[in-house]
Amino acid sequence: MAVYRASRRSARCVTLTEPSIGADTGTSHAVRGSWTNNSQRSPPGNIADGSCETGLVNRWFIVWLAVFALAARAVAGQALLYSLSTGDPTPSPRIVKTEIFAVDPQTGNRRVVFSDAGLDWILLPAYPGGGERQTMVTSGGKVFARGLPRNSYRGGWPTYPAALYELKIDGSNQGRKIFDIEGNLETGSNFRNLFSDPMGSRIGYLTYQNGKPYLYLRETNRGDLLRRMDLSRITLDCLVTNIGFLPDGKQMFFTLDTGDDDSTSKASFGRVGRYVIKTDGSPPVRTARISNLVAPLSGSRDLYQGRFPSSFLYVTDAAEKTRRDYATTATGVPDFFRVSADARMVAFLEEQRVYTPTATISLVIRWVDLGSGLEQSLPPVSTKPVVLPWVNLIGWFPAD
Repeated sequence: MAVYRASRRSARCVTLTEPSIGADTGTSHAVRGSWTNNSQRSPPGNIADGSCETGLVNRWFIVWLAVFALAARAVAGQALLYSLSTGDPTPSPRIVKTEIFAVDPQTGNRRVVFSDAGLDWILLPAYPGGGERQTMVTSGGKVFARGLPRNSYRGGWPTYPAALYELKIDGSNQGRKIFDIEGNLETGSNFRNLFSDPMGSRIGYLTYQNGKPYLYLRETNRGDLLRRMDLSRITLDCLVTNIGFLPDGKQMFFTLDTGDDDSTSKASFGRVGRYVIKTDGSPPVRTARISNLVAPLSGSRDLYQGRFPSSFLYVTDAAEKTRRDYATTATGVPDFFRVSADARMVAFLEEQRVYTPTATISLVIRWVDLGSGLEQSLPPVSTKPVVLPWVNLIGWFPAD
């Protein structure tokens, strides 16, 4: 918990506002390759304001209010997006619909901003507990997601045929197909680790082809291929745990870690660490031998995850030679971290598992203000391994 000291300065009147985070949804059909526009938007959300009066007020309350106001202004204008897929709760589930929710990080209020119900294609979230990691992302005010033709979906978690779509998060349920994802009926697509540059102009992802990991880089207007890189000589038996663009958008980073010791070669243990790679196809360069990096932040700051089974986070500043720890209330495994564009907020998905008397899972979305240290969360979603419902954390999106 952070401790704040008060000063003997006069208080200022502060007005707090809640950002609008989307519109009510309607049902529409999206045509591949183009946007549709046959649903109406609802008016912006209500705006709540508050005020403070100066005078003989306890100075500790003034300081608290000032800190809260600064935090409120910092997170104003952005919403946290996540998807919830529902359907038949069976071992081979059939997804009926996937909805995308926008969360106001100040209040925790949620509303649906996209639904694939009624479309001729469905959103295809990451396979629960698998290695796909991420199939929906947001950056630069854009949202990208993997989709599958509805008429080819028979249930379960197929990965082919699939395509990448850009979604409109305004309640109109519009989607634009960008490109078809590589793959075939026999092996699927092996599409995973989707990420985007800060402007949303380029997306990257990994695929496994003949046992080798390949990094793809495409532009997001027409889906043109910019780069395809074979990473197998670097990764060996290691797993890519985190990947993304650096804040300046000029380079990418990824982290490598080992999986099961029995299936990891001795040489692979020597590849664990953090790597930086240029977009011109140059070989990756290892910059550190630790693998718990979550994401580089602005300047010389980096965000790290404490070693399992701990659930704390910490930020280091190489230039200032400082470190700040953030304790979280998570009791399960934090994963799928999403950092806001201003590097102020970080969200993650916590998975809590209980194996007796039957295997059950609770999925909890949490977010931490890296300025104030304040943590908030949504109510848990109860499910079971490899069945529905299931949650995918998408990221931070500009709010109206």
